Amino acid sequence: MWPVTRWLLLVLVGVLVLGAALLLSPRSPRLTDATTGDADLLARVRAVLGDDAGYQTLHVAEITKDSVRYAGLGSVDDRTPDETTPFELGSITKTFDGLLLADAVTRSEVRATDQLGEHLTQLAGTPMGEVSLEELSQHRAGVPPLPPSILARVPLSMIANTNPYSLDTASLLREVATLQLMKTRGTFLYSNLGATLLGHALAAAAGEPDWRRYVASRLLEPLGMSHTTFAATRADVPATTLVGLSDNGRRMVPWTTEAFAPAGAATWTTAADMTRYVQAILTGTAPGLDALTPRWDLGQGGASGLDRIGYGWFTTTVDGHQTVWHDGGTSGYRTMLVIDRDQGRAVLAVSSTTRAADALPRELLKTEPQKLGGAQVPWAGLVLLALAVLVVGWSALAAARGSDGLGLVTRAFELVGVLTLVRALGPWSVLPGWTWAILVAAAAVTLVVGALRIRRSVVSKRPWLRWLTAGLTIVVAMLFAALTIP
Repeated sequence: MWPVTRWLLLVLVGVLVLGAALLLSPRSPRLTDATTGDADLLARVRAVLGDDAGYQTLHVAEITKDSVRYAGLGSVDDRTPDETTPFELGSITKTFDGLLLADAVTRSEVRATDQLGEHLTQLAGTPMGEVSLEELSQHRAGVPPLPPSILARVPLSMIANTNPYSLDTASLLREVATLQLMKTRGTFLYSNLGATLLGHALAAAAGEPDWRRYVASRLLEPLGMSHTTFAATRADVPATTLVGLSDNGRRMVPWTTEAFAPAGAATWTTAADMTRYVQAILTGTAPGLDALTPRWDLGQGGASGLDRIGYGWFTTTVDGHQTVWHDGGTSGYRTMLVIDRDQGRAVLAVSSTTRAADALPRELLKTEPQKLGGAQVPWAGLVLLALAVLVVGWSALAAARGSDGLGLVTRAFELVGVLTLVRALGPWSVLPGWTWAILVAAAAVTLVVGALRIRRSVVSKRPWLRWLTAGLTIVVAMLFAALTIP
């Protein structure tokens, strides 16, 4: 039976650590009461939105051929987004490629059936060079979603909040020349790599030195989109942007890239610029409008929302009307653009977090919009949290049995590693951050119990294995802490 003083010590440690952890606990963003823009649109957005957990700010543009309404909700550092606030567009950029492909066909610079290798000569005679421009625009070319070098960076990028797309075009094409097509050719498989290759091929066919200059001369400048840029380096990111967050509150590093610009990995724009883009489509003055014509049945209708596709534009029915659309996602932003050409209306929604904004524009286009549900369940974060609970529980049992100094140090680093990881990647859009604080307090109490029950030595048949395990645990825990602590 422990004396009262030891129990008081455990209570004191638990309370003190819990208080400190509550100050550091993760917090899922929510919209503040700050707003800007049209009062009627703001009211309709609020009525449709429902639960706002996971949203830092939202900006919505409701666009017709000759008018536009803007609505900004939430704030960052007392700034509420308006039509001049830069944001990451993400994969809506792929619709630029679609218009430019149709425009290039009209200009007789390419044929939709041209092979990729005809325009990117570095890929001539390779499996990847055999796919057609049309297949690339419709994600049915059998091109991998990403090249192996980028895929290898993705897990570390998710943990460390780094940019996986930092690659130049020449290096990308050298890698692509060594790749094989997937067996999915002829069926839909969304490919950022395919969209990237399409964009570079169109620029090459037009005789432009790079895709950024090509899209500027053919699309942005004619439409007056003077605030749309493509960030090849951090210096290219607009200074007035709002910092994007994950939906569990982590500040995200914006992506920059030269190679993957055509896929939308580094596009910055404003709602005012996108209004010009949409109105040019609605009025028929944008180049390459044939891109919006649905050409291929995806066979993925229903709940997926994927019915048919043109050149980079998806087509689905909303409220009995055919709409074309594309969404976008980056490290800290989510976007959605839906255009109803029959009614001459469109809605663009921008979220400055990783909580999706896909459903909001569709509901706003309906005659009788329905209130949306809450955030999607973050299953990966929940699994990680469950793992953290198991580690803390196992450590508590081990502490109660007692261990030597090496075992206690190993356990301490185990707890540091898993708790820093779950703080950065946990399910805080659906669970309160104080859950993490309770785990931290429990871990601290566990270590104190272990220290009070420490033994001078533990008999081990393989002492080298214990030292090796301890060393690896310390290295991994320090790595997780270094990568995830802001």
